[in-house]
Amino acid sequence: MIVLYIDTNIFLNILLEEEGFCDTSEILINKILEDKYRGITSLLSFMEIHRIIQKQNKSEDEIKNAINMIRETDIEIIIPDSYDFINAYNYLQTLKIDPIDSIHIAIAIDNKAIFITRDEKLTAKIKRIIEVKTPEEVI
Repeated sequence: MIVLYIDTNIFLNILLEEEGFCDTSEILINKILEDKYRGITSLLSFMEIHRIIQKQNKSEDEIKNAINMIRETDIEIIIPDSYDFINAYNYLQTLKIDPIDSIHIAIAIDNKAIFITRDEKLTAKIKRIIEVKTPEEVI
């Protein structure tokens, strides 16, 4: 089965109901729920989502509900290990990417996943080491 690593911005498309992105991101998540793909992400995604929603002055209950919506899907939550951090540091150095992004990439590569994101700047930096697609390109 094809493995898709779901980047944080895809979840945020749905949780923040971002016009022009929400619908296709939801379709992608539904395809994972239908077992057309295996979906994975990192615990770091929850941390990023928590902080971004927190900055919008949402209550902790609203944040908890948003996180629980993701946890209720069939998307596997991966906790980075020391191997991921070692590889991530290498990607941080060679690709000059954000530390959090480097951990996401390390986990995706380790799981032989296609990296699903809308982050065009990140895509430009990582596309030579991992397959990168938007939700539209997958659905």
